[in-house]
Amino acid sequence: MASDEDNDIQATKLLEKQLGVMGPFTTKLLGGGLSGSRVIRVDTPEKAYAVRFWNQQWIDYFPQDLECQLIASKAGYGPKVFFYDRNEAVTVMEYHFPEGLPEKKIKLQALANLLNQIHSGLTLPKGIDRSVYLDLLIEETQGRGFYSAETIRSIKNAVFSAMRPNAECVPCHRDLHHGNLIYSESSFYSIDYTWGAMDDPFTDLANISIFNCETEQDEQFLLQLYFGRAPSTLEMARLSLMKLPIKIFYALEFLGAGAQNLPKGAIEYQVMPKSYMRFGVHDGTMISPADFLNYAEALLEEVIVYSSSLQYAKDLEEVSASTPKHSPTMFEFNNSALKFPNRN
Repeated sequence: MASDEDNDIQATKLLEKQLGVMGPFTTKLLGGGLSGSRVIRVDTPEKAYAVRFWNQQWIDYFPQDLECQLIASKAGYGPKVFFYDRNEAVTVMEYHFPEGLPEKKIKLQALANLLNQIHSGLTLPKGIDRSVYLDLLIEETQGRGFYSAETIRSIKNAVFSAMRPNAECVPCHRDLHHGNLIYSESSFYSIDYTWGAMDDPFTDLANISIFNCETEQDEQFLLQLYFGRAPSTLEMARLSLMKLPIKIFYALEFLGAGAQNLPKGAIEYQVMPKSYMRFGVHDGTMISPADFLNYAEALLEEVIVYSSSLQYAKDLEEVSASTPKHSPTMFEFNNSALKFPNRN
């Protein structure tokens, strides 16, 4: 892997050669998220750029991310892409300076606006089937933690079996945590489209809910802003159900990240409910292995509690029995890039 200094030099040379941008330059390494990509912010007197060097370990995912990011750039809900190199897996984008998040109602309105832009936009390339990916993720992480693989897989399968026959299929981001959202000039921009695909809109709604809604009233308000009317009981049930596979997805990713970087010896941590809601927030906070394990256990505990409730059974029955307002959806995915780099 190239050093930070090498990436800095490469980033400024790209701006000079490909965009004709001359210095003076100042550079700063930004977080690359769980993907391990290196993102360099390059400031010039006129403009700021973000140069992303894709993690070669996940190189098979780059084409999907790039195609979706180009669509987002063109539509205006993602940063403008100035240059990309498919062979070198590099992109140069406009850098948006993150602003402090507004109060909850304004934040949820801006997030609902973003989702409507994405979901009504251009068709995205076929992406990876989240259900298939979760099967592999469950297999990879079982035995590392505090959950029954059989139970988690059963919950995931029940939700997708109930949801997919009655779902719409729209352009979706499918990974909208705080780290993939930039609040700037009173709007949210989305980045990192590794998971971009055509899918159920409740995938994104559930994602936003998990990281931004603390109560059922918050969720009702989010859906009201998204639909432009009060949500139905069926729509609330769909949201509650879809949160389960999304929570499983993040829980097992966090479990993998935490277990991979554990120091030798036992690690102690206290599970804090909803602590995961701070994941990815642009505040410079470093996430420790204990934090990741805390997030994972909090999420899985919520999955087990809700899936054991009478409300879950009621929601599952209501969604399964619902009549779609459109032709049955034939979900089509492309799993050719699906693989797991060695995290051990």
